[in-house]
Amino acid sequence: MFKQHTLVFYSTVKRLEKVEQTTNVLVKQMEDINSKQNIPDGLLIANEIASLYIEYYVKPVFHRRLGHSSWDTFCDKLAAIEAEIDDRALDASEKGLTIPYETLYKDLINYLQPLQKDIGLSLTNIRFLKRDRNDLVHYRYKRDDQQKVLLEKAKKFNFPDTFEFKDLVKRMIDDLERKKDHFHHFR
Repeated sequence: MFKQHTLVFYSTVKRLEKVEQTTNVLVKQMEDINSKQNIPDGLLIANEIASLYIEYYVKPVFHRRLGHSSWDTFCDKLAAIEAEIDDRALDASEKGLTIPYETLYKDLINYLQPLQKDIGLSLTNIRFLKRDRNDLVHYRYKRDDQQKVLLEKAKKFNFPDTFEFKDLVKRMIDDLERKKDHFHHFR
């Protein structure tokens, strides 16, 4: 009788181990699904946080350094510089020449470096973040009370580790938290 109970016990333990393994696999799959579902929401929130960050941190630097505070003007100039780099690289390649990195990217470095010193976050990464969400619908947070609600929502949002801009967004949230008493209406 003892042998039978022992066999039943060990058989049950083995079945429970298999159930536990299956459960662990299912939990991991569910976490992956939840993480993937959060990415569009995260991208929307991250974009809006980037808009606030541009308003309160980037535009003052643009105004001081470039004489304007337009994000669009900055992006247009950046795109023109990048297109010129591509053209120079293509021309050199077609001629069998190699352009040193410093020469090829000189204009881009000269344009971005002074701005980056004052801002501390990658302007190109912010631009990529804003570009990545273009296919998603978004709401513009213009009033200061709406901006504060967005900031609170973003602080509570669980950005998955797979979200490419997680660290960037967290830094922007932290910086904006310090500036939230100065939020104002903007376009």
